[in-house]
Amino acid sequence: TVSNYHITTFYYFTNFAENEVGQIKNKLENIARDTQTIGLIILGTEGFNATVASTETQLPKFKQALLNQFNLETLNFKDSVCNFKPFKKFKVDVREEIVTLGRPDIVPDLQNKSLHLSPKEWHEVLTKEKDFLLIDTRNKYETKIGKFKNAIDPNIGIFTEFPNYIEKEKIPKDKKILVYCTGGIRCEKAAIEMKEKGYENIYQLDGGILKYLEEYPNGEFEGECFVFDSRVAVD
Repeated sequence: TVSNYHITTFYYFTNFAENEVGQIKNKLENIARDTQTIGLIILGTEGFNATVASTETQLPKFKQALLNQFNLETLNFKDSVCNFKPFKKFKVDVREEIVTLGRPDIVPDLQNKSLHLSPKEWHEVLTKEKDFLLIDTRNKYETKIGKFKNAIDPNIGIFTEFPNYIEKEKIPKDKKILVYCTGGIRCEKAAIEMKEKGYENIYQLDGGILKYLEEYPNGEFEGECFVFDSRVAVD
């Protein structure tokens, strides 16, 4: 039995060939088996999106094996700890999009950080500036249990409704706009979608709520953050 599970969530956008995906799935399953890792990885031609868990000693081995496999120096891992088993097993789920906006043609460039605010920069904007709009890109069952102070809740049922919300609400294009989500991945696509619609002054929280809570546990986020494992939410 494991007394504490160490959990990490992460994503990576790239361009995998369709005929590569099956091999990559096998490699991810091998890495997980070798490091006693459980959880879910959503895999597609545009990259992967994951929340996984293992022991304190094995999870770093999983991370390093993953980085080695894809020749990466680092990824934005969002880490936490849980005192019960957060997943029943390990699974790689192959899908068209690793986060479903209905826009598989949007593949963000993770090297371009011009739209990203670090948790520190984000906190400074929220506490020192006044002239901006703060928009939550998550679904209504997520915003119901917690969100940033004064954030606009679009009250959407699924992420694919977000582009329609932006058009319907006629969000002013000259405003400074901040968008956020759980771990950052939805904002990667939402920010590009909004830029295509003419929003120039738009910023996203790098690493999402989870990374912000690591650095500012008593900051501007109110309530709990919905997560995609058996914990349901973290505070």
